[in-house]
Amino acid sequence: MVQGTPTVVTQVGSVVLGKYAGSSANRTASFVTADLSSGCLSSEGLARVRGQETLTLTRP
Repeated sequence: MVQGTPTVVTQVGSVVLGKYAGSSANRTASFVTADLSSGCLSSEGLARVRGQETLTLTRP
């Protein structure tokens, strides 16, 4: 469970080689926005981030 305001990033593509070639790939990642903002604005920069990620492959 993400507490706070989340930032959600979604990427969609196609698998071109291997066992799942021809399948659709959907990757979704969620992060707490405050963690991203404070890290990006710090003098050290964003060293790491924690969040939840999901990869879904869908065959045609």
